[in-house]
Amino acid sequence: MPQPPGETDVETQEILALEVGINPPVDGFGGLTQLDTWFWCDDPGIVDVEARTSGSVAAAQVGITELVWTVTGPSGDTTRTSTTCGTEPDPDGNGEGAAATWAPTQTGDHTITLGATWEGTWTATLDLDGYGWVTAGPFDLAPISITGEPLTYPVVQIQTVGGRP
Repeated sequence: MPQPPGETDVETQEILALEVGINPPVDGFGGLTQLDTWFWCDDPGIVDVEARTSGSVAAAQVGITELVWTVTGPSGDTTRTSTTCGTEPDPDGNGEGAAATWAPTQTGDHTITLGATWEGTWTATLDLDGYGWVTAGPFDLAPISITGEPLTYPVVQIQTVGGRP
């Protein structure tokens, strides 16, 4: 018996939701005004999903086609896009490998969300009397967009006091 759509949607979101990788990290002081913040995510690669009954198998494969980091807050609304997750940059690498960068201009709490668009194919395999197992497909899946949980990202400003003698 198929599951109700609401439960299926929740399970799909749990499987395909991605977490934001960010530097400077939230567990430190957060971001700094006028300093690039680097974004990336862990790339799950191609995700395979399969459902079976006694006489049928439905299988799907999906992969990321677009990522959208959305930042809202005192610095305004900003979006950054990428077709790959990138990688966590080396602290000495000036952000090399990051999927996207953003430089906050104002202090305060910002909200960052990561949305991913997934596309792929599916097949159906049925056990038909007199024919055995027969596969139909692959068929294109409509794009699936999943937005992860929002992340609160504090931004501070550092100023030096004093000057040269």
